Amino acid sequence: MSQRANQQWQPIERLSLVTFQIETLLQAANEQRASLQEAKAHRSLVDDSTLGRVITVFTAQKKDLWLFEEQLQRWRAEDLTMIQRAEIERLTRQMRNLHEGINAVLVLADELKEDTIEKVLQKGDAKRSLEMLIQLWKQEQK
Repeated sequence: MSQRANQQWQPIERLSLVTFQIETLLQAANEQRASLQEAKAHRSLVDDSTLGRVITVFTAQKKDLWLFEEQLQRWRAEDLTMIQRAEIERLTRQMRNLHEGINAVLVLADELKEDTIEKVLQKGDAKRSLEMLIQLWKQEQK
């Protein structure tokens, strides 16, 4: 049986819960995006493990976004109050932002994959390794 067939759709009374979930995911995507952009801009290095977790988590989230979209679509077909309808339309826009945010995180993570701490050290580039150690030391001093 498919995941769609097993899904238990929520009644409109659960709108605030779905709102919270979408907003939380969007905030996390925006924060992770900013963190990766900062790492890229300052040529900071990220370790393989952290980058791997980011890719795993955001890939899984991207695959599950259909659940929210389907829920919103089902609610849109119901007899709603003006406030409920407005919130569903706002959440639909937030879903577009969420797709964009998750895609940006995954693109940035992919761009940073070749410049992780482990890969730089494997290259044996003494100058780059020393620069990386200095950057790490400065970050720890903050």
